[in-house]
Amino acid sequence: MGCSIPGLVAVITIGIATVVSSLALGLPFWSTSKVTESGQYTNVDFVAGLWGYCSDLDISNSTSKESHLDNCYLFHTSKKFQSSHYTESEELSKFSTFSVCGAYSNDKAGYVNSHARMAGLDNEMFDKFISRSCGATGNASLLFGVLSAMLGLLGFVFATLSITCCKSKSSFVMISKVVLIMAFVSTLLTFFLWIAQAHPLSKKDEVHVSASFFLSIIASLFYLISVVLVARHAAMGTK
Repeated sequence: MGCSIPGLVAVITIGIATVVSSLALGLPFWSTSKVTESGQYTNVDFVAGLWGYCSDLDISNSTSKESHLDNCYLFHTSKKFQSSHYTESEELSKFSTFSVCGAYSNDKAGYVNSHARMAGLDNEMFDKFISRSCGATGNASLLFGVLSAMLGLLGFVFATLSITCCKSKSSFVMISKVVLIMAFVSTLLTFFLWIAQAHPLSKKDEVHVSASFFLSIIASLFYLISVVLVARHAAMGTK
């Protein structure tokens, strides 16, 4: 068997990195803001993630039964909401069956005008953010975010099998190291791409990077530590 202390610790750190990167991918807390008033909306909490954004707000002077909205809007997947959530605006109802990018492509000005206020953001900056999120930058950040978690899981499987069942110089150990390097690079690219994607929001609006962004950084550090430990495990096989 090829078990070693560095190898066993590597399996643990890979598992942690995979869980953390999965949380970063799934939670919409890459950037957040809180605005007291935005048009007819008050107490607007805005959070954005790799797959979309969410807003939690109160409706002032509401004429409907709905005085509170708490919805998430997906960049690339349509999500139908209850029609009562949209009694405040015909434009909101018009976009209720579209993905964010689908609605933005269908009626750019209408989508930005109706949804920027719901996010508590400046129209121009919100427009640029959605444009980047639906373009190459947003697609790349989502892709590498998914790859980070998937490669981490693959690396965990390979590392567990190779470190506990194979010799230290097994090709499976080398494959584990390569996969983990790819996971590390994917994670780095994810948070650098997010900085570019969300950059317009920081110009006029008080939007800051948040928990998921820092989770991604933590995941990259654990992936890097895992690479070093796997390399150390492999080196011990030559002694």
